[in-house]
Amino acid sequence: MREPFVGRTFVVTHHGPHREIADPIDSVMPVFASNLDGFIRRHQPDGWLFGHTHRWLEARVGRTLIRNVSLGYPHEVDPQHERSLLLRGMIEDRLLVAV
Repeated sequence: MREPFVGRTFVVTHHGPHREIADPIDSVMPVFASNLDGFIRRHQPDGWLFGHTHRWLEARVGRTLIRNVSLGYPHEVDPQHERSLLLRGMIEDRLLVAV
């Protein structure tokens, strides 16, 4: 991300990049999310999509939208809402789909 790039930049990882998207957990919170706040503020990607926690949370760090796109475990997914959950990770017309 240090090199100039014409276009939008999205990062996709398994692990969460910021503590605010981990939700209040406990002393094991670093297992769920790293604190990459400085990296995010320095590089300001347009979006950061991740999974791991199975919690449908999102936050902003500067102009970067950080969004968990996990569906959760199969027993946690209501078939009536599966489509909207899948759309959380869609990038459409250069914008993340609002859900």
